[in-house]
Amino acid sequence: LGEEIMDNSKQRKIGTLLGYIHIALQSLVSIIYIPLLINGIGDGEYGLYQIMSSIIAYFSIMEAPMSSAILRFYSQYKNESDINKMENVLAIGKNIFSVISLIVIIIAIPCLFGIYSLYKNSFTNAELIEAVIMFIIMTINIVITIRNYVYVAAISANEKYIFIKIVSIVTLIIQPVGVYS
Repeated sequence: LGEEIMDNSKQRKIGTLLGYIHIALQSLVSIIYIPLLINGIGDGEYGLYQIMSSIIAYFSIMEAPMSSAILRFYSQYKNESDINKMENVLAIGKNIFSVISLIVIIIAIPCLFGIYSLYKNSFTNAELIEAVIMFIIMTINIVITIRNYVYVAAISANEKYIFIKIVSIVTLIIQPVGVYS
């Protein structure tokens, strides 16, 4: 038990340090990456990307209360050492996030058709096609992300902060490298 407490304390300390590194890297990426991105793809495509990102951001709002609830109940049952209830919370969470993912897809379909209607007078045909492709890719990405929140909640509840922060840092670095390549 003493070793576990020491491990959790070390996880929190290193996780906090990695959190600060993540914040610094996020600021650095924003300062360097966005001007390079705008220069590389142009103002028009960057604006298109921002519009599609704004629409997709509304879908991610659907998961916030559920992630917190899963983390809360999983942690509570972990403290009670009730493995059966812990497994049930994860299973229920996985099912709920599957339903949320389905709802996102159902909502995304009319939005996809709405993109053409709303922006046909503002965008060229090439921009409309690109907007639709971006929207589809972003929708797939948010569905995959939502379905993984149950795992993130379990990792957080088990206080594996180092793992979570390293994944966040690697993702933060890979995204601009992948887009810019």
